[in-house]
Amino acid sequence: MKKISIILVAGLLIMSSPSQIRAGEYSTAWHQFQSGREQDNEMISAIITMADQVDLRVIQDQLYAQQADRVTWHEAVMRALQENASMTQADLIARLEEMKATGQVEKYRSLWIGNIVLVRASLAALDELVSRADIMRISPDYQIESIEPVSGGEGGPLISGHELGLERIRANECWAIGITGEGRLVSHLDTGVDGDHPALDGRWAGLDPRYAGHPEWAWFDPVTFTNFPFDSAQRGTHVMGTICGLGGTDTIGVSFGANWISAGVIDRGGIDQTVQDALLALEWTADPDGDPTTVWDVPDVSCNAWGLSTFHGFPPCDETFWVAIDGCEAAGVVVVFGAGGDGPAPSSIRRPADRAITDVTNFAVGAVDGTYPEMPIASFSSRGPSDCTLDSTDTFKPEVVAPGVNIRSSVPGGGYQAGWSGTSMALAHVAGVVALVRQANPNLSSEQVKQILLDTASDRGSPGDDNAYGMGVVDAYEAVQIALQQGQQCRYVIGDINDDSIFNGSDVIYMVSYLKGGNAPPYSCECPQGNLWHVSGDVNASCVFNGIDITYAVAYFKGGAAPEPCPDCPPMTGR
Repeated sequence: MKKISIILVAGLLIMSSPSQIRAGEYSTAWHQFQSGREQDNEMISAIITMADQVDLRVIQDQLYAQQADRVTWHEAVMRALQENASMTQADLIARLEEMKATGQVEKYRSLWIGNIVLVRASLAALDELVSRADIMRISPDYQIESIEPVSGGEGGPLISGHELGLERIRANECWAIGITGEGRLVSHLDTGVDGDHPALDGRWAGLDPRYAGHPEWAWFDPVTFTNFPFDSAQRGTHVMGTICGLGGTDTIGVSFGANWISAGVIDRGGIDQTVQDALLALEWTADPDGDPTTVWDVPDVSCNAWGLSTFHGFPPCDETFWVAIDGCEAAGVVVVFGAGGDGPAPSSIRRPADRAITDVTNFAVGAVDGTYPEMPIASFSSRGPSDCTLDSTDTFKPEVVAPGVNIRSSVPGGGYQAGWSGTSMALAHVAGVVALVRQANPNLSSEQVKQILLDTASDRGSPGDDNAYGMGVVDAYEAVQIALQQGQQCRYVIGDINDDSIFNGSDVIYMVSYLKGGNAPPYSCECPQGNLWHVSGDVNASCVFNGIDITYAVAYFKGGAAPEPCPDCPPMTGR
């Protein structure tokens, strides 16, 4: 029954149909990109976003109502995205095939994440395609680059203990209660990772037997198609080290118990990487093994230490990545971005981190100087506000901040280096905290994780939200405590009187004994609903256990319908 309900959700929740949509349009960045390209037959790489988009908000609201676990959540979203792309791209793909036969299109690739088609075609072909009713927008495929660290330092000696930045965000207090990221999976879109680095080598997920024969599930390389992670620069290894690095007794990572995967799509050593590669990597991140029914391969967080600016051809509020990010997050991956290193100028948040249509979307991280106890804002950290809101009014950015000055972490070749500063370093701290939170409560949605980070941040600067610190310095320990509390929500089995997590004949015997004057069952869990508590055996959700529950339980045991829960009691599950 579960799969049927998932398929129904996926099939029904389409936001709009092409017949209701006007012809497509070129993005606001297109004119600058196309300037100087006068020949209609010149081949241009572009991103086509389809008009038909899955209403992810409706799907997620239904999954919240069902109290769906992460497996159910992921499968529902994956099937919705994939089925929508399959249905709505068919006519366009047929036309692209015709154009390919006549030389107007060189190549194309369909993506289900965000219902996108990557294409390399002539300007004349794109002019025809943009007039179609089933296309929302055509955007340019610009080059993409990392948010470069402001400074890097010399090699530092191994230190027995942990880095100061980890203490500033209270990660060490999480480790003391057994929360280290164990059992969780982290990822990033970056320059790659030195897979042989001693602080990281043993926890590359590709070593897990479940990945046997499929290293591509743990290392995404759309450029040279290698099957073992490497770093084309240094930054990716440094960032991953801060997320989860541990070399002997040298703790450089927030979530050193976590495993990692990576997409090497940024600054690939002189090879121009573009928006298309980042979109491919986001789709890979949402479902690395291509199986919607599995989540062991799906990372808890995607760390994105890259961003675009007007200089790159992307005006403020550019929407190119939005639908892909939304799909990835709806699938269960918390997507976080560095705010950028263009501070202290106001409104300097990079794209797509400048998006602010909700309090947590897109989630941007600024940098503070953790070498000082008061943790002042780093001068280079990009500032808000952002007007990329639903009504184009200004709102605060970034969302939170973390240590990002003079950070020591791993670098390719097995060494360590201090002195690195940038919002990329701050971002890595936050990505590691996400893994800690997900260990505390694996079934939290992406929205819930990000809201916890906001609610528990330690305020700095002006009281409340502001355009330098956001809501404040991320607090790993407080975030984990909230996640643990939310993970203790009571879910019980209808009619399970003896608390063995199943309803069977022994429960009926228990009920009959009670009806004949035996002892009432104990409270099975502490789930406050106002002044009410769930009582074992409360099958009809009346918040008491009595003879009426036996009638319900026997009928249910014989195949009858489960009773509807009352509004004042915790939700029930049946088996």
